[in-house]
Amino acid sequence: MVTTVKTLTTALQLSAAWRPAAVQVLRIRAKLLAVSASTIDLALGKIRQEGGRQRRRPVASALRRSITVRTSAEWKDPAPGFVEADLVAHSGPSARGSFIQTLVLTNVATGSMDCAPLLAREQTRLSTVLTELRRQLPLSLQGIDTDNDTVFINEAMKAYCEQANIEFTRCRPYRKNDQAFVEQKNGAVVRRMVGYRTRGGCVARRTLSLSAPVRGLLAAVFQANSAMAHASVTDDAASAAGS
Repeated sequence: MVTTVKTLTTALQLSAAWRPAAVQVLRIRAKLLAVSASTIDLALGKIRQEGGRQRRRPVASALRRSITVRTSAEWKDPAPGFVEADLVAHSGPSARGSFIQTLVLTNVATGSMDCAPLLAREQTRLSTVLTELRRQLPLSLQGIDTDNDTVFINEAMKAYCEQANIEFTRCRPYRKNDQAFVEQKNGAVVRRMVGYRTRGGCVARRTLSLSAPVRGLLAAVFQANSAMAHASVTDDAASAAGS
């Protein structure tokens, strides 16, 4: 952003559209060229919040350590009530601005999936949508496994699972294979039906809500599902799980 400001300042000074007094030009130019990244972030903070683009805060180490790590090899033969969860961002080619996120739940035992759109990426909305999905599930939700995104790994989500008696686990950082079940549905079902264009606003959310049951039916009935016949924990996975 600092580089962009400096480039635009130089171009603007050469443009005929910018013709204030000479002293004022030099004063404004000096301020723009000396601006720091932190000052820009502070100035744009309110605008980014209004536009739905908020900086992600790092998760506290104590909170992260309190949530059990589950690798892909440790699923073995789970009950049908255990799911992997993930968010699919409908942001198009750029992650700027406000856009819809789809919450995807994939049943590890059966391969079935359920999904629902979120108008914005926010913890309270996530809890609300998760509650709605739980009402639609044919079986009670016994466990949920997520990635290390701060929208999942937070005090609110942990308290929600404890209150609902749901086992809450997370995958290893930067190991998408630990969430292979839900990652497969993200591409084969959600991306295939919704596409990669930007989806935002209440109308788009309503449309995605109406099509969500169809996507679940597609995954459950018209797509083949396979079960894991054998799994083993490597030394690398075991040491990562203990960290």
